[in-house]
Amino acid sequence: MTSVQALQGLKKVDGKNTEQLKQLQSIIYSVKEHNRLEGHKDKVWGVSFSPDGKIASSSYNKQIKIWEKNGKFLYDLPEHDAGVWSVRFSHNGKLLTSTSQDKTFKLWNIDAKEHKLIKTFTGHNNTVYDVSFSRDDKIIASGDRNGIIKVW
Repeated sequence: MTSVQALQGLKKVDGKNTEQLKQLQSIIYSVKEHNRLEGHKDKVWGVSFSPDGKIASSSYNKQIKIWEKNGKFLYDLPEHDAGVWSVRFSHNGKLLTSTSQDKTFKLWNIDAKEHKLIKTFTGHNNTVYDVSFSRDDKIIASGDRNGIIKVW
């Protein structure tokens, strides 16, 4: 969208077919859908890439799905008690967090063969919308609907 807006701005500035205009048009019009991952039965709220290219997705109907980068479905993680708002891989790709309307976020070990739950974090009083890992993956910050950020 930013590229489209920039293209429109360039057209307004000089109205000529400049080299920048041609390059920008080439970029915009060459973007194509690469793949389509289907399998959720409701709204998809979160998507995240791991460092090795796996994709995690989360949805309103409590599902967390893990996919290969080529679109092949790998597995589901156990559900939250309410819709799953976001998913986020750690920088090393071994951990995954999922945030939820159930006022929690979960930390998963997805490097293990069993893809097990490490911990469910409680303490928020409303929907947890997002989390972020520190660069060394040792600290997690979570934010909720009440405007509260907690550092774990």
